[in-house]
Amino acid sequence: LYTDGVTEANNKFNEEYGKERIQDFVQENGNQTSEKLLELFHEDVKNFCLGTEQFDDMTIVVIQRNNLA
Repeated sequence: LYTDGVTEANNKFNEEYGKERIQDFVQENGNQTSEKLLELFHEDVKNFCLGTEQFDDMTIVVIQRNNLA
């Protein structure tokens, strides 16, 4: 779960982080624990923005589902 501040986060080229980048990130890192996924996601957004000032809040919630068999 995330707020629009994440998808609308801009980099120095005025490009938005976007939903597709989130989907790609989760597909590549979905095997991580929820804690590690959150840590990696935060780092990815930070690197994307490269110190560009943001004007909206960013909230990310990771929920880990356990398979019960």
